[in-house]
Amino acid sequence: MGVSEFVSVSSQRDAEQADIKAEEQEQNKGEDARARELLELTQIYERRGLSNDLALRVATELSANDAVAAHARDEHGIDVEALSSPGIASVSGSCSFGMGAAVPILATAFVPDKTNRIIACIVTTSVGFVVAGVVAAKLSGAPPWKVALRLLMGGALELGVTYGVGVLIGNL
Repeated sequence: MGVSEFVSVSSQRDAEQADIKAEEQEQNKGEDARARELLELTQIYERRGLSNDLALRVATELSANDAVAAHARDEHGIDVEALSSPGIASVSGSCSFGMGAAVPILATAFVPDKTNRIIACIVTTSVGFVVAGVVAAKLSGAPPWKVALRLLMGGALELGVTYGVGVLIGNL
């Protein structure tokens, strides 16, 4: 789990760095290229509702301070001071996986009957999905029912596929 998070977020960071490098290269192409980039930034601000005059002033001000950062942020949605962190994603993914796996393992560890063990696993895992969804929603300000339902449905699908594969290969 941690390795896949590391690889995924490393790819995202590579894309962010490539976009930043492309913006740096544009700024280094000369005055005409910088003028085109300033116009592009102005148009971004106009699309966000600023008048042409104000958009041009904002674009000019931000470009004078750090044109690459302004373009990275407003054109690509990248904060050059806070790029994605593969290491943090890897550690948090591994910890989350471990904690999530502990719930059904502990719930089924002392259930001797196979059928009841499967039921205990499904119930505790489903409750875990809902609780994780509500907590995530509370932390992000999203509607708890929506996040909990999405996590429950996605998790149930994954649980069903995992169970099906286990049945097919004969481990259940």
